[in-house]
Amino acid sequence: DFFWKLFLIKRKKKSIGIIGVYSMENNTKNLWLGWFGVIREERRKKIGESMLRYCELLAFKAGGENFYLYTSSDNKGAIAFYKKSGFKIVSTVGQFIKENKYATKDDFEDMSDIVMCKNLK
Repeated sequence: DFFWKLFLIKRKKKSIGIIGVYSMENNTKNLWLGWFGVIREERRKKIGESMLRYCELLAFKAGGENFYLYTSSDNKGAIAFYKKSGFKIVSTVGQFIKENKYATKDDFEDMSDIVMCKNLK
């Protein structure tokens, strides 16, 4: 089965963030971070870091060896955040699709976005 978990983060009945983990193939070796965001007024309060750590642990416990994400190549804040969290840039989306048969153009929005990965082993 494909892996798919999505979490809505709330504080005092107000939605303040969203995050998810999913697979693009029928195994959990390569899992992906998705739908990650924290509302502007709640940023820089370590909420995003906690959400990301939780999803990394979830991915690891599910058998994940690699934890991928993609983001816009011009989103410098997100790239810096992910690098600080241990992710490394591995390719553009277009190159990733060429090298990984399970990924298709339908899975992504922009072929110039960048793919980042963190090894969970």
